[in-house]
Amino acid sequence: MSQVQSQVGAESILIADCGSARTKVVLLDIVSGQYRFVAFAESASTVNDPWDDVSLGVVSAIRQIEQTTGYLLLDDEGQLVTPIAESGRGVDRFLAVSSAVEPLSVVLVGLSRDVSLASARRAARTTYSRIVDELALEQDVDLDKPRTDDAKINALWHALPDVICIVGGTDGGAVDPVLDLVHNVVRVALYLSGERVPTVIYAGNAQLREEIKKEIGEIASLHIVDNVRPSAQVENIGPLAEELEVCFYDQQLKYLPGNTVLSDWGAPVVLPVARASDYTTRYCQQSWQSDKPAMSIDLGSASLTMNVCQSGHPLTAVRNDLGLGYELQRLLELIPLEDILRWVPYDLPVNEARNRLMDKALHPNTVAQTREDLLLELAIAREAVRLALRDLWPGWQGRSDGRQRDLLIPACDPLIAGGGFVAHLPYHGYAALMLLDALQPVGVSGLYLDEYNLMPSLGAVASVQPLALVQTVHNGGLTFLGTAVVPMGHAMRGSRALAVRPIEASAGASLEVRYGALKAIPAGTYKPGTMLEIIPARSLDIGEGSGKSVRVAYREGTVGLILDARGRPLDLAGDPEARHQQLDSWLWEMMSI
Repeated sequence: MSQVQSQVGAESILIADCGSARTKVVLLDIVSGQYRFVAFAESASTVNDPWDDVSLGVVSAIRQIEQTTGYLLLDDEGQLVTPIAESGRGVDRFLAVSSAVEPLSVVLVGLSRDVSLASARRAARTTYSRIVDELALEQDVDLDKPRTDDAKINALWHALPDVICIVGGTDGGAVDPVLDLVHNVVRVALYLSGERVPTVIYAGNAQLREEIKKEIGEIASLHIVDNVRPSAQVENIGPLAEELEVCFYDQQLKYLPGNTVLSDWGAPVVLPVARASDYTTRYCQQSWQSDKPAMSIDLGSASLTMNVCQSGHPLTAVRNDLGLGYELQRLLELIPLEDILRWVPYDLPVNEARNRLMDKALHPNTVAQTREDLLLELAIAREAVRLALRDLWPGWQGRSDGRQRDLLIPACDPLIAGGGFVAHLPYHGYAALMLLDALQPVGVSGLYLDEYNLMPSLGAVASVQPLALVQTVHNGGLTFLGTAVVPMGHAMRGSRALAVRPIEASAGASLEVRYGALKAIPAGTYKPGTMLEIIPARSLDIGEGSGKSVRVAYREGTVGLILDARGRPLDLAGDPEARHQQLDSWLWEMMSI
């Protein structure tokens, strides 16, 4: 047994994150009486052909940890030893999270596309589900005229959904339209499904529950939850979201290839990555003791997950069509290439950009080898995050100037970037720039990077050893990028936008940033803890009102104190050459780290 392991092995926890492209393993242990992040390793995922066994990728990553730390974790047959043996080999606990299985295919059935179906859509996007069709009484968006009942039955039968969600009607409201839809469309389609009968979830008018049971209860597995729209002004997506997550686990995640091996190692349940990250985000919001929301983003190969917690209220968005690897082709169907290319600081024809991205979709495990490809992927990340943000927006009290593209989020602390894409960026500054450009926070935010996949890992730990989550986060598990100060509003380009002045004159020099500029003040400029007064121009607001200053304690981050005086909403130059110079200047400023 190694010297390191003899000191701390008795309380060690190993967490595996089995993704579609990469498998990540994190080791936590007691060091000097507290839990700390000890080691991280990753390997190619083995969830798909020719392996079809996620445990093989986990073993590969564990072997890397053994080599780098001296821990002895596997037995002679390559199986994880848990609980820890008398010899000191193994770990005390093993946990697992995953996002590597196919999402639920879901059909939404309801009355109004913009009301009840919109609520059901938001519920579906809180977990790993793919909406394959929506059947509404009103005219379909993509058709010149409404679909007939026969066409709806045909669509439902051909969709082969795992789940049908039925919504519609406020509690105590009209019942006939919903009943007609269930009787004439859903019931007939279920009869025709034979052995392929999907699960049905009813989340509509509460008065119809008994009627729905009579119509569907003997044909399909029926789950009844609270109405997503109990009244026209009230949305209640939580019960439907929870039921969909249960279905995802029972129908998909439980059958993760290699799940039996993970269970034998001690993982009681393989937790969905989105839910695990939600738990950690909630803790961060409580732990920071701030009135600001906590937010985390996981940019994966097959999905993009966004978690927010504000005043104890959690929000989650999972987009299985916005992955930056396997799902790139689907992503390009949702985001115009022109919107992506506006973030690229060089001339790139649309066809060439599409070809490069299709090549990336065919090889999702690859890392960009050229600066041009890296910046193209960074451009995609910005637009994907902004698209996912729209799913969160209806439930989040943010700020907007009215244009959907220009959603502006309030200051967040912490604001965390994670996932395989950002973990492999060559500069921490690029991760910070992606957060600032994609989310456009206003005010004073704390930016963090989850380099070692701790957000989902610690969420899994929280259920069995909450102290490990608490101590790992506070012992530097997340990489602090820096404090970002972003004023809201516009001023004359080149005029003074922000002034930074130490409260004590002897603590350092004062600084100024001009409107339109992005400035990263590197670590070492001030001593940690130095109180700084940040004074905006009269037309700009950094959280206290136009022209009013704020005081912040200087914290050293890997990027530094970031003064973003580019204006909000962010305004990209219309002329291509001017825009390329603009983007290049921002990238160079953030390349120091």
